[in-house]
Amino acid sequence: MLIILLFIVGLSDDETINYLLDNPALAGYSAKRYLAAFDIGRQLESEGFLQDGRMLKAFFSCFGKSPYVPDTKRKRVSQVVSDKEPLLLKAMRKRLER
Repeated sequence: MLIILLFIVGLSDDETINYLLDNPALAGYSAKRYLAAFDIGRQLESEGFLQDGRMLKAFFSCFGKSPYVPDTKRKRVSQVVSDKEPLLLKAMRKRLER
């Protein structure tokens, strides 16, 4: 599933393989988790950040952080209205603001 999602992002086969070799934990995460991460990308884009190589690098540097809204039983940003933000969203925003 990860390979399909990385293809959607626009990575080549070689780039995908290199990311998996550099971060083997990526291969073990669920599709639901990656969809939540895509929601975070869309949220950041709506805040004015470009979906470019910097956003992808921010994701790969923070991928271990939760993409789910706290206290919602693994709901994505697009599924709930809450004043709480996922840890991944906060970390990526902070990295992109630099």
